[in-house]
Amino acid sequence: MRIECFSSLPSTITRRLPARRRRAPAEAVRFREKPAATGIVLGAPGRFRPSACAPKEAALSRSYRRVVLPVVLVAALGLAACGSSGGSGSGDTRAAVDGKIDVNAKDPYSFDVKTINAKAGPLTVTLHEKGSQTHTFTIPSENFEIKVTSSSPTATGTVTLQAGKTYDFKCSYDGHAAAGMTGKIVVT
Repeated sequence: MRIECFSSLPSTITRRLPARRRRAPAEAVRFREKPAATGIVLGAPGRFRPSACAPKEAALSRSYRRVVLPVVLVAALGLAACGSSGGSGSGDTRAAVDGKIDVNAKDPYSFDVKTINAKAGPLTVTLHEKGSQTHTFTIPSENFEIKVTSSSPTATGTVTLQAGKTYDFKCSYDGHAAAGMTGKIVVT
């Protein structure tokens, strides 16, 4: 007996075959005594066995779906996250209302506001911990610092600001400011 394997059919033959014979899965085709164009190894009747030289199109499409589709989805989500104006809050500006401002300290290492617009005079800052690490809200030029931890997630303090000045604020823990936990207060 001669065993043959055809890895693909010319398109003219494929169009002439009935739809049920064009894409028969390798596991569902029985072995036959005569050569088949489906990529099945010929053998004993009644046995099922996929061929070592089964059509490559089916294998490629499965691996394509398993590998390429998730990569495309992750890339699309990444681009959508980069394009959103909210989310990380890295460019947010907020105005103090009645001399009060709420600031959220988030993990990994960011404040939800980068610029605070305030009027001259006392500014009450309330810092909220929105992660699990310890953070501070520090204005070095005014020797002002409030600290939050996971066990004490809210802290409030008041600082007096002068008109026409800009104050820098940061988290004073090692590496937090370098990682982007900084901002400024613009006083009018």
